[in-house]
Amino acid sequence: MTGCHESTRVVVVDNCNVREPGKVYQSLRQSGSKNLHFLPQTLGEKPVTPEVWGQFLTQIFAMWVREDIGQISVRLFDETLNGWCGTALCDKKDLMKCQTCPGRRLCTAANDDELCQGYLAFYDYSAPFMKVMRDLKKHNRSTQELMALLRQK
Repeated sequence: MTGCHESTRVVVVDNCNVREPGKVYQSLRQSGSKNLHFLPQTLGEKPVTPEVWGQFLTQIFAMWVREDIGQISVRLFDETLNGWCGTALCDKKDLMKCQTCPGRRLCTAANDDELCQGYLAFYDYSAPFMKVMRDLKKHNRSTQELMALLRQK
């Protein structure tokens, strides 16, 4: 997506900013950030809950998939697409509860077990889009073509 030489902007998502995904994402876009990694706060006074984490991810994804494929790299979205393409690096699949999880082949969220339901909500929402991007890649086409398809609707 974007060049390897660009640094990744790590955004800590707490119980305050998790409720304003549009504002957070637009601010990052306006600042020129091209590589993003959203890191949920799970400890301390302002931890995010699974429900709002899932809402945050799906709302950010909804904006990204329509406007920024190929322009902005979001680590979770890239990792999820890799899972759909069969190239994900799954590092927590030995946990017992992960063995039967429907998101098992996509999940790379090591150490975020308390947010599983939020990740599952994101995987469910993004699945139709990820399938199209996977298929585009299989046919050596750009995943950016999805944005044009979405504009036609």
